[in-house]
Amino acid sequence: MLEIEQPNQEEVHVFVKGQMLRFSINEFALITGLNCFENIDDFKYEDSSMSRLMKRYFPQSTNGVDKEALVERL
Repeated sequence: MLEIEQPNQEEVHVFVKGQMLRFSINEFALITGLNCFENIDDFKYEDSSMSRLMKRYFPQSTNGVDKEALVERL
């Protein structure tokens, strides 16, 4: 699943198995059970910071993870 950047902040667009799916924020919250109604700035990473998952599983990565690195983690 890959989130697609788009201008409408009231929708979430994701690309899954070759299909683009569009959800309103309310639909996305209902489907995922996530709290999508708080301050969005509390959930953003600075561009220069690495996520906790990347730090834990791919600490040597500096610019994303390729397929080979994912296979090695299995």
